[in-house]
Amino acid sequence: MLAICREASISLTGRSGWRKPMKRYTWSSILALALTLGAAGGTGLSPIAGSSRPDAYARAGQPLILSVPEIRGRTVKVGGMTATIEDIAVTVTIPSSTTPGRHTLNFVNAADNLTLTSREVDVLPPASIAPLQAVEPGKVQLLVNPRLSVSEADALLNSPAVQAIGKVTTREVLPAAQSKGSPCGGTLAELKLNPGVSLEVALNALLQIGGNALWYPDPISTYGAPKQVQSTLPGSAASSNAASSFHYIHSPVIPRTALGLGAGSTVLKGKGITIAVLDTGFTSSIDSLNELAGRTDKAMNALFPFNPQTTFTNAADFWEGHGTQVAILAAGNQHGVATQARVLPIKVCAEGSPGLASCNTRDVLRGLCFALNQVPARKLVINLSLGGPIPINGIHAVLNWATSQGVVVVAAGGNQGQTENLPEFPAAYTQASGSQVGLPMLAVASVTPRAPNIWKYSAFSTTGTYLNISAPGEALDIGHPYLYSGTSFAAPLVAGAAALVKGANLANLPPPAAVRAFMLTSSRVLQVQNGKPMLRLSGY
Repeated sequence: MLAICREASISLTGRSGWRKPMKRYTWSSILALALTLGAAGGTGLSPIAGSSRPDAYARAGQPLILSVPEIRGRTVKVGGMTATIEDIAVTVTIPSSTTPGRHTLNFVNAADNLTLTSREVDVLPPASIAPLQAVEPGKVQLLVNPRLSVSEADALLNSPAVQAIGKVTTREVLPAAQSKGSPCGGTLAELKLNPGVSLEVALNALLQIGGNALWYPDPISTYGAPKQVQSTLPGSAASSNAASSFHYIHSPVIPRTALGLGAGSTVLKGKGITIAVLDTGFTSSIDSLNELAGRTDKAMNALFPFNPQTTFTNAADFWEGHGTQVAILAAGNQHGVATQARVLPIKVCAEGSPGLASCNTRDVLRGLCFALNQVPARKLVINLSLGGPIPINGIHAVLNWATSQGVVVVAAGGNQGQTENLPEFPAAYTQASGSQVGLPMLAVASVTPRAPNIWKYSAFSTTGTYLNISAPGEALDIGHPYLYSGTSFAAPLVAGAAALVKGANLANLPPPAAVRAFMLTSSRVLQVQNGKPMLRLSGY
């Protein structure tokens, strides 16, 4: 007999919490599998320390069944959401308005209001939402323990347990990082789900398979990098396109001047440091002023599997060159910051439609491993001028390991505007979520001048709490026919500054947290009205 506990609740917390209560429940695709989950603490397996897997996946708007032995024989508060309890099986319906990502479910003892146990649940967006905010419904990606041999990984992927869920359509051995212990170097596979198997059921079943062999089963999502649609100079204002988040204003901003640098005045140059730009590729002809001449490594193409070598063909940029412009802002010798740093362009985004590049999270993960394979971690800065609303645990694990080894990671904060502050990943990995640690990354907002020495957030820039620094990112003039706007272009200025800090300390390279602390020292930033401090290089 099912007991419905109406008076109490499971309390739920997450990076952004529940946005509003769900008013209507849908029971159309209840999870048939009751999951026997982890220990009393409720945290899942952490193949990389601090990058835990969830105890379960759930679809927003759909029921989830959890097996919770710790509540046996107790009256448990289950309020805020309707839940049914039968012995140790708890069924809750996740509100359809729940933000994607990690949420903690706390089970509270009715007798004393103390939390008995908890479960961490990764919530997937409703299947009905827009494609650019969704996950692919019929596929998952699998990151296998890199300590397994190819034959051992194949045996796992060909096992009856995995085959009952889906068919492996692609598999590859990722390039290994230059130091040991990375999630890279193992097998990355894509699994096409069998008919009738939902995404959340597949992911929950995969969490139960293989012990420590299958590290991170993840949904596949698409991050975006906006298409550049801007007026030529001196031209009239372009029509604003909020979807692309490229905006025109009449007063161009010269990046180096705005950051407090005169032409060639910086003492620090970034020599000895490489900035990996994971973006839309690189085309030297778009660098019309030859700002990166002689300092660009051969562009890599991460849109194709690593089998068994890196692909260098078809790595050219497209449109007006989103990735090329980002590279110039990071390290160009006239309009960039780290004028002696090297740039490693890695193409992780394909031309998409309408108006957005398509950056598949599987390709982004592969591109991160490319960078870690090519450059020693302590001499590497990674710029990610891309993002999306879906967190991917395998990407968190790679970035977590990378920062622990000395890589400075810089990510664009997002162009959702100031009225929509949903998390943008990977930038939002700066915040801890349950047992998943916050990473010492730099998450960048865009600011624009409103008066002399007065800067405000750009209208398109998110104001999310996960941000920790800002930089000019609106109407940037880099000597090309277009002005460039977006947090995509604020981020590489910060990446260049991080390269300056690391390059000045080659004998004793500082860890990412120390680099971030140096950059955020009050003498090296300008205060922003109601925002995060702005990068200022006059103090370098």
